[in-house]
Amino acid sequence: MLKKLNLVLLMSLGILTLSSSIGQTVTLSPSNTPKAEYRYNYNKVDFNYSIALDTGINVVWDLSNMVIQNETMSYYYTKDPNYDSFPGYEYHEFYSIPIDNSDTTYLRSDDAIYKSTDTLFFQSHRIIQNPWEGDYIGNCVIPVLKFPFEYNSYMDLGSYSGWNYVGLPTSTTTWKKGDATGSLILPDSVFTDFLRLHTYYNFNDQDGNHSGYGRRKDTYEWYAQNSEIAFFKVECKHSSYWDMGPSYNYGYDTTAWLLTSVEFVPMEEYGDENPFIYPNPSSSFITLETKGEISSISIFDSHGKLVNDIKEPESEVIEMYWVDDELQYINGYTVEINDYASGIYYMNCVLANGEILKKRFMVEN
Repeated sequence: MLKKLNLVLLMSLGILTLSSSIGQTVTLSPSNTPKAEYRYNYNKVDFNYSIALDTGINVVWDLSNMVIQNETMSYYYTKDPNYDSFPGYEYHEFYSIPIDNSDTTYLRSDDAIYKSTDTLFFQSHRIIQNPWEGDYIGNCVIPVLKFPFEYNSYMDLGSYSGWNYVGLPTSTTTWKKGDATGSLILPDSVFTDFLRLHTYYNFNDQDGNHSGYGRRKDTYEWYAQNSEIAFFKVECKHSSYWDMGPSYNYGYDTTAWLLTSVEFVPMEEYGDENPFIYPNPSSSFITLETKGEISSISIFDSHGKLVNDIKEPESEVIEMYWVDDELQYINGYTVEINDYASGIYYMNCVLANGEILKKRFMVEN
């Protein structure tokens, strides 16, 4: 069972802060990075985009006429070493360093693998596009955010000037800056004390058909002091080509996305649902359902300390069904967790046939 949070309840997770004061200093640190085993869900929104582009200190971005659309996108992160971020891709034997799958300090997503240090959050592996040898997984150090990061902080993200594969000039300019602070007025709420990050990307190249062509992308992201991921973002894309004479613009595209829900999704949710735990997260109790009789239950905290050891629990049959003319049972057992501290816990469930089942759950008080 997944816990879905609406916009107002995002505050209870510590993702947002509703404040009456304006002008608080927002300084981003390693805590302002995605959490493992969470999915962050965005909805596309429409409004007058120009309103969101103001810069400076104590800006008020009035988006009260924003309309939330049905189109969504999600980002999922995990430290599970078996999670495949690049299905269908292989390592390049000359340019890649294989990932150490036993190293759970990597944060894996659906299109990249990340690492975090005290001073930097960066991509460590990604898909490298190669027109000659095919795309492959490559190791890299592509900075995403440095720490501390605040208003007027700046970081170069890998600008380059040189020659392309046909010997013509090419250049890439890309950087990130904290360019504004202020408040967001949404249709039903006012949120203060945001730091906005502006990521600039500009690529220019020549292809022989025109004098040149370029792609530019400006991404604006709003972070609160305790944001794990951007609460709101606007992406502006512009593509153009030019001949020896005037410039010809041929593409503008602006989209905006609002964080509308967060889900705690242990990796086990993608696999076998035996056992199944609900509600998850919870503050008072969890119910464990299994497809076999339970012999014992052991619960450990995130440091590996045993916090509960239940021998021969008195589970009850809550469902029966037939499989190939054989009667099957679903057993249930409820564990009180109201005296557990908030955090992630690990459960080992031993069945009567000796099978050991493992599950993760979260306590929120």
